[in-house]
Amino acid sequence: MKTITTLALTISILAIGCGDAAETKGREVISGIAVETASLASADDFIEALGTIRSTTIANLSAKTVGNVTGIFVSEGDRVRAGQLLLTLDERDLAAQHRKATAGLDETESAVASADAGRTAASSQADLATATYNRFVQLRERGSVSPQEFEEVEARYRGAVAQKIVADRLYDQMIAKRSQAKADADSASAMLSWTRITSPIDGVVTAKSADIGMQAMPGMPLVTVEATSGYRVDTTIDESRLGAVKSGSKAGVVVDATGAVIEGTISAVSPALDPGSRSYVVKVSLPATEGIASGMTARVRFKIGDAKTLSIPKSALVVQGQLVGVWGVDSDGIARLRLIQTGRDLGGRVEVLSGLGDGDRYVAPVSASIRDGAKVAEPSAKGTK
Repeated sequence: MKTITTLALTISILAIGCGDAAETKGREVISGIAVETASLASADDFIEALGTIRSTTIANLSAKTVGNVTGIFVSEGDRVRAGQLLLTLDERDLAAQHRKATAGLDETESAVASADAGRTAASSQADLATATYNRFVQLRERGSVSPQEFEEVEARYRGAVAQKIVADRLYDQMIAKRSQAKADADSASAMLSWTRITSPIDGVVTAKSADIGMQAMPGMPLVTVEATSGYRVDTTIDESRLGAVKSGSKAGVVVDATGAVIEGTISAVSPALDPGSRSYVVKVSLPATEGIASGMTARVRFKIGDAKTLSIPKSALVVQGQLVGVWGVDSDGIARLRLIQTGRDLGGRVEVLSGLGDGDRYVAPVSASIRDGAKVAEPSAKGTK
């Protein structure tokens, strides 16, 4: 990198004219410098939008009951597995309700067993009384029994049938009570499980807002877990550019934090326009990529056509503050610092808008031995790809 003084000196030299310097004998000669030739090349014409990387699956875990936090077993950044215990709440009240409900269920189970036994006995008595009654009906028709004997048998028959009906109804009532008791026990069990917050997915803890002893209320966020198996970029695009975005098409994604350049797929375009920004939300799905994480900033590139572009590798840039230049090499092999205006970031390369033209030669990568006015020994020109 060159200092601001060097850049200012170069500008002054270029303004005054460097003819005399070119004629100066004893010019410094520098060898081992790579020189490339700038050239226009076909490249994708695209629009770029800033976005944020997000996990495709985010589990925001909140409290479902009132209770003090009694245990926290994870920290932000921890990787967790599905079903892993993350946090516990005071369970004493709900545990007591669960024990009561379970005892009620056990009691109704016993009542059902007793009612079933009574129903079985009543059914047997009714069957026996019915058989006896039918036999006595036949005997009465033959005049073999007295009216009093028949009436006694008939009374026992009707009583046994009535007892069976009562036993059946009691059994049905106990079955209904058991169903209610089981529902109460299941409900109490579910409520007791609310005191144990577990992860529903494999992922990483990205937020933890709970502290030991704090009172959790229903709906209060406690822990956030994000899956690491898939990511997307959420960005916005101006309504005038909506025609360049279609679900299922590809989009380039540049992650500045890691330097990764990823080909993503547009998975969704919001059908609703944000009236404030006059833009649409666009979601771009990303393939599995090492090093990316939720919250990172990414630049999304949507292709709108092809264009002729002059670009140079970033290794050729000389940057100081807001000034950007390159070491140009003229036809005599003399190195001169040239200020340029850059455009779009193309990954490992950058677009040049002005200051360098098609066919101009420049040093890439920049060498610490370069000096203004020095002669580059036998520069080897390489065409820009």
